[in-house]
Amino acid sequence: MKIPRIVLAGTTSGVGKTSITCGIIYALQKQGYSVQPFKVGPDYIDPSYLSSISNHDAYNLDVWLMGKNQLLNSFISNSKSDISIIEGVMGYYDGLVVIQIMLALIM
Repeated sequence: MKIPRIVLAGTTSGVGKTSITCGIIYALQKQGYSVQPFKVGPDYIDPSYLSSISNHDAYNLDVWLMGKNQLLNSFISNSKSDISIIEGVMGYYDGLVVIQIMLALIM
């Protein structure tokens, strides 16, 4: 099954992923598309913004809480719009300092 989708991510937290995601949702709707939002991770604040702008409930996708199969099932069963948009969690480099500290402690 092919599900049209866009995935947005950032290098760190606070770089504007939610603002950009909301802007893309709005622009797609202005073009006549229905948009289904998703948010990676156990977040409830950002999904409320995504739901508000899209007029669709935003669903969380978290492999740690849901497991791979439930995550895929949720994404597939809730992707009923013209396009799904997935906002990533935190940032690509978030947690890097913690990993470096842990490595320094065990060496």
